Amino acid sequence: MHYDLTIQDYIRIFRKRFWIIVCLPILAGLIAYSLIPVPEPSFQAWGRIQVSKRTPTTESGLVGSRSYELGNYLQTQAEIVTGQDVMKEVGRRLGRIPETASDEAILENRSYFRVLMDLSSSVAAEPVQWTSLLAVTAERDDPDEVVSIVNTVMDVYVEQHTYRLNQEVIESRRHIAQQLEHYRQALKQAEDALSAFNLENAATVSLSSGEHAQTQEELEGVETDITAIGVQIDLIDDNLDPSSVMRLGFLSRLSLREPGVQSLLDALLRLRQEREQLLLYQTLRSPEVQRLDQKLSVSLSVLRAELVGVRARLIADRDRLDGKLRALPSHDVQRGRMEREVEVNEQMYLLLNAEDQRASIREAGTVPEVSVVERPVLASGTARTGRRIKVLVALALGLLMGAVVALIAESLDTSLGAIEEVESLLEVPVIGVIPPFDLQTSRKRLAEVVPRAGAGSRNFPELASLVAHSDPNGPVAEAYRAIRTTIREKLPNDEGKIIVVTSAVLGEGKSATVANLAVVFAQMGHKTLVVGADLRRPNVEKCFGLDNDRGLINVLSMGMPLADAVQRITDIVLGDLGMDGVLLTPGLDNLFVLPSSSRRTNGRIATASGPMRAGSG
Repeated sequence: MHYDLTIQDYIRIFRKRFWIIVCLPILAGLIAYSLIPVPEPSFQAWGRIQVSKRTPTTESGLVGSRSYELGNYLQTQAEIVTGQDVMKEVGRRLGRIPETASDEAILENRSYFRVLMDLSSSVAAEPVQWTSLLAVTAERDDPDEVVSIVNTVMDVYVEQHTYRLNQEVIESRRHIAQQLEHYRQALKQAEDALSAFNLENAATVSLSSGEHAQTQEELEGVETDITAIGVQIDLIDDNLDPSSVMRLGFLSRLSLREPGVQSLLDALLRLRQEREQLLLYQTLRSPEVQRLDQKLSVSLSVLRAELVGVRARLIADRDRLDGKLRALPSHDVQRGRMEREVEVNEQMYLLLNAEDQRASIREAGTVPEVSVVERPVLASGTARTGRRIKVLVALALGLLMGAVVALIAESLDTSLGAIEEVESLLEVPVIGVIPPFDLQTSRKRLAEVVPRAGAGSRNFPELASLVAHSDPNGPVAEAYRAIRTTIREKLPNDEGKIIVVTSAVLGEGKSATVANLAVVFAQMGHKTLVVGADLRRPNVEKCFGLDNDRGLINVLSMGMPLADAVQRITDIVLGDLGMDGVLLTPGLDNLFVLPSSSRRTNGRIATASGPMRAGSG
C-alpha cells in the first residue's frame, strides 16, 4: 500500500515518535558539547597607519610632496605590512628569531619559518573605507603579546617604508659620514706629526722664507683641487654602475670652478629635471625614460673625461711646484709638506663636514609617506564562538537525524495504528472504536456500589470490565452503544441474529467486548444470548459473576437440553453481581448466558457436531 503523506500524517508521526525526534538532537548536542574542547579566550589589538603618496616637484630645485589617492596603493601597502620582509624584522625584535639570523637562514630553518608563518597568520591589515588609513589588527591568546606585536609591526613597516623612500639620501649621507671619519683621523695624525717635527727640529728649521710660503700655498691649492676633482670622479663612477638604477641626486653636490665643466654640469641638471618629470607618470622601463637615461650616461661620461683632463693638468702643476720646493732647505721642505698635508686634510674635513650638514638637512626635510596615528594600549577580549556553533550544528543534525529515524521507524512499523489502515488491509469497514479505560478506577467504583462484588469475589477483575452496566453514562458505554447502532444500521432486520466476536491472539478483550455488547443490546430490549465458545480458556461468564458448571459442552456432548444449560437473570442475581449489581441499570432480564462449561472435551469435535451446525445455520 502506498499513499502520499499529508500534514496530518506528519503531525501524527511527530506525536507518535516524539521522544525519538526530541532525544536524538539532545543526545547529539550533549555529545558535541562534551567532546569539543572549551576554546581559550582570544585577545585583539589594533592600530592605524596614515598612508599618503608623494611625488617630487622641481620648484626651486627642492623636493616637495603632495598627497593623493592612487588606485590600489593602499591595498598594496596592506599586503606589504603582512609580508615576509616586515615579519622577519618583527620576529627579530620580539626575540623569537636571533638578530644575527639572515633572511636566507630564516627561510631555511624550520623553526624560524614556523615563527614567521605564525606571525603572518595572526596579523591582518586592510584599508579603512573612504580614508587614507590602514587598520593593523592582531589576535593572540596573550593580551600583552598582541599589543606588542601590533606596535612592533607598525614601527617596522614605517621604518622600512621610509628607508625605501629615502634610500638615496640615506646612502649618500652614510658614504659622506665614512669619508668624514677617515679625514678626521688623517687630520689628527697629520697635526700630531707636524707638532712632533717642530719640537724635534726647532733649531734648524727656517721660519722666514717668503718664497717657500708662496710656493707652499700654490702647491696646497693645487692639491686641494686635485683631491676635490678625485672625489667628484669617484661620485660619477659610483653612479655609473650599470647593475643599479641610475641615481642623480649626487649632481647637486658637485662644485666645479672650471667654466667648461660647469656648463656640462648645468646641462646634466636640466636632463635630471626632465627625467623626474617623466617619472611622475611613466615607469623606469618606458622608452622615453630609457632614452633619457642613455643621454645622461653619455653626458656623465663626457663630464668624467673633462674632469680627468683637468686633474691631469693640475697634477702637472703639482709636480712643477713640488720640484721647486725641493730646491729649498730639506727641513723647510719637509715641514712645508707636513703643513700642506695638515691643511689639505683640514680643508677636506671641513668640506665633507659641510656636505654632511647639508645631507642631514635634506634627510630631516623629507616628508614621510606613512605615520602611526593610533597605537594600541590595551587588548580587548573576544569570545570564540567555535564551540557554540559546532554544538548548534550538532543539534540541527540531530534534529534532522531524529526526523529521518522517525520516518524510517514509521515505515518499518507493521502495526495498524489508524482506522484507514485497518480498513485498507482487511477490506472490511470498522464499525467502532473502544476507548481505553482505567480498570482500577472501574474496580473501585464497582466495589463501592456493589460490596458483594468487591475484591473478595473470585470474578472481581472480570466484573469490573462490564462498564456498560456499572458505568452506563461513561464514554466506554457510549462507544459500545455506538457500535450497537452501527451494527443495526448495516445489517437488515431479518439478518444479524448471530454476531461472532473473535481475535487473533489471547488477551485482546474478546470476553469484555462480548459482555458489554450483550448488555447494550439487552438494555435496548433485545433478547440477547451470550455463547461462550472459547472451550480452552473460558472467561465470558466471569464478566457476569456466573459459574461455569454447565454450558455449551453439556449441550453438545451430553445431550443436556439448551434451556437447562442457559443461565438467566436469576442466576446472575445469585452470582457475584447480586441483586444490587443487577439493579444498577435495567435490561439484564433480556440477557441470557450460555457458558462453555467446565467439562473438558475435544473442542474441534464438539464445534463440528450436528447440533452446533444446526444452531449456526
